[in-house]
Amino acid sequence: MELLPNTRGNYHFLTGIEPYSSGVRADPGYEICFITLHSPVPWQAGFARVDAYLQAAGRERSALCAIALRSPTPFTRQGFIDFNQGYCAVLDEWGLLVEGKNPIARTNVAPMWNPPA
Repeated sequence: MELLPNTRGNYHFLTGIEPYSSGVRADPGYEICFITLHSPVPWQAGFARVDAYLQAAGRERSALCAIALRSPTPFTRQGFIDFNQGYCAVLDEWGLLVEGKNPIARTNVAPMWNPPA
């Protein structure tokens, strides 16, 4: 793993695999704010909310440093690959890659109780 700067986002990240980094830390003078949605939404709608939140806060999309995803059931290997194609396409469309690497940390959870639809 390598610690790389995301100067546009004001944080550093540990390199990971294509769909996510291995972790992030805020640069001096910045903080990481964890925002929780009260009701689950499809991941594409979640990105729209992230975009609106960052705009309202006066930040660029590049300030997104981590995301927590919930699934109704665990992905199969192929399901994980298929999901990540669409997910990574959004990151690329938003211009978030740093030197071709994904700086966004991510958790993937399929809760046993009250899973999202």
